[in-house]
Amino acid sequence: MAHWDAERAEQWIRSQSKRNEVYEPATKKMLDLADLRTDSRVLDVAAGTGEQTLLAAQRVGPNGYVLATDISTSMLDAAADAVRRAGLVHVETRVMDGENLELDADSFDAVICRLGLMLFSDPPKALREMSRVLKPGGKVAALVFSAVEKNPYEGIPRIVADRRGRPMPRVFALGDHKLLEDTFRRGGFRKVAVYEVKTHRRFSSSAETVQELKTDFHGRTIKELPEGQREQAWAEVEQQLRRFEGPNGCELPGEMLIGVGTK
Repeated sequence: MAHWDAERAEQWIRSQSKRNEVYEPATKKMLDLADLRTDSRVLDVAAGTGEQTLLAAQRVGPNGYVLATDISTSMLDAAADAVRRAGLVHVETRVMDGENLELDADSFDAVICRLGLMLFSDPPKALREMSRVLKPGGKVAALVFSAVEKNPYEGIPRIVADRRGRPMPRVFALGDHKLLEDTFRRGGFRKVAVYEVKTHRRFSSSAETVQELKTDFHGRTIKELPEGQREQAWAEVEQQLRRFEGPNGCELPGEMLIGVGTK
């Protein structure tokens, strides 16, 4: 998985509350599909700032256990702070590469991965590692973005930046049903299923949406363009967003996929 520098991690941390509002229903669905139960031992791979870690910890209760791992120390520090503020003593954070988990085999009842699997350089390898540490009969549930065209808020800035020489990141790399299913099978899982979850964002106008993107992690690729290209790129983003404007403002649909595999 690519290493996120402190600046990128800080941008992700700043957008945490708004991200939770949009992605929380999909996150809860992921936890449902992972079949978390009271007393379960849960591994959270690529945990980031740990929003789903806290939700998982609430589900398994004080007799359960959640280990949150991530390669970014900055983001995992934020997760650890959230765990301390919540007073959760059954949650641990540990810096770790998800493609090389330094954990015992057959040691977890469930594994979750929210918005991380598509960022690994070798997703099947990451899934094989998740399977290795999973107890027989346990489940891995991974939440990823669907196709770029189905996620205009996250996708349009990246498409515009890509046309200006800023390569499209791996955010949408597993956004196809069959590809995600095949990735799980290559990761060693027999029983595999893929589920869709819709998301929604609403702004007063396309102009307000652009202002939000300028402070949001998903606008990062525009901000990284050469200074002389940014103003024109933002204007193009706003123009493309106008097709989502209507009587209730700028309403942006979205779609996420959840891949589930049983060991």
